[in-house]
Amino acid sequence: MPNGLSELEKRVVRAQDLGQKWAELHEVWLQLDRDEKNYLAALMNDLAKVNDVSEAKLERMARGSEEFRKYVSRICIARGEELRAKVRYENARDYFEAARSLEATERAKMGML
Repeated sequence: MPNGLSELEKRVVRAQDLGQKWAELHEVWLQLDRDEKNYLAALMNDLAKVNDVSEAKLERMARGSEEFRKYVSRICIARGEELRAKVRYENARDYFEAARSLEATERAKMGML
């Protein structure tokens, strides 16, 4: 963190850093989430090469596969990381707002003296 910054400025920098981290993790989760149907279709295509069965059975087999379950697990982990990053960012932002409000109150008190 840069030197010479006030406590409020340091809090702004921290909130910015945490917000960027949240955005990066949200991007990872979003990519995994949006790609789920394509991933499932690819698994079904692979199964169709060796099985002559209905689409419904292919989907059931693909969804029940270990590979798809691992994919879903990755989505859940990515979403959890993204949500935890969001909480850290929002907490830092709220901490800044509280400190800013406190400083404004202190300045108002000083002006009344």
